Amino acid sequence: MDSLSNLSFIDLQAMLKYALEQKDIADAAGHSAIGIDWTSKVDKLRQAIADKFAAI
Repeated sequence: MDSLSNLSFIDLQAMLKYALEQKDIADAAGHSAIGIDWTSKVDKLRQAIADKFAAI
C-alpha cells in the first residue's frame, strides 16, 4: 500500500470497499483474519482518497 498515490480514485474506492468488507468480517468473528490489521488498511485508504481530493 506504499504507492497509493499512483492509483486512480476508482482503484482506491474498490480497494476501500474490499478492506471494509474484510474488516467487518474480522470484527464479526472477533479477530483479525490471518493477523491482518484491516482497521489500519482502511485508515490508509481513506487518507489516500482524501489526498486525491485535496490535490484536485
